[in-house]
Amino acid sequence: ENILKWTKLIQNIMAKEHILTVHNSEQENSEEMDTIILKALVKACKSQTNEAQEYLDELKLAVAWNRVDIAKSEIFNGDVEWKSCDLEDVMLDALVNDKPQFVRLFIDNGMNMYDFLTYGRLQELYRSISQKCLLYELLLRKLEEHRLTITGINTPSYRDFPENKPKFTLCEVSKVLKDFLHDACKGIFQESNSSRKHTGVKKSIAELNSKLRGQRPFTMPALSR
Repeated sequence: ENILKWTKLIQNIMAKEHILTVHNSEQENSEEMDTIILKALVKACKSQTNEAQEYLDELKLAVAWNRVDIAKSEIFNGDVEWKSCDLEDVMLDALVNDKPQFVRLFIDNGMNMYDFLTYGRLQELYRSISQKCLLYELLLRKLEEHRLTITGINTPSYRDFPENKPKFTLCEVSKVLKDFLHDACKGIFQESNSSRKHTGVKKSIAELNSKLRGQRPFTMPALSR
């Protein structure tokens, strides 16, 4: 009975040869296992659909394994039409995990950074930086200075509870930038009036870009939470 069961299963599998990938590990110049797995997954996906959303799991795996070469050759080869909104989650993964090659790849294939970098996402990115990073220490100092100003020295420090990740805001970011760039970043991210905040962000980034690069300033879109 088991033999018949397994035979039937194998027959069903073999009937879908268009999604099968056969690999000989003893073959000379054999590809690495992560390459084989990713290519097999993309091959199976292509046999069913060309919808971008259906390729996101494979793309996330490529980012996790840092296989930008496979993403270029197998996923971004012109068979799938990508929209900026399709790439938002993987772009966030690439930025948080320091994968600049993927960031460039996504931008080249339809990612709109003006729409992506909302006020809330910028804060999320700064809050995700490693505690071993110098920027983390600089931001923490600014946050501590703000805490002491508001609550005084008798309240617990953020350093006393390392398991609770500090919630940095763009206000701390602006103060760190000011320490290095001085008047070049005057006012950036520091609008206190919520109704003026988004306009202030657009204007300050454009001015900073112009001063630092000496080029025509770009126009940021409306930044929403």
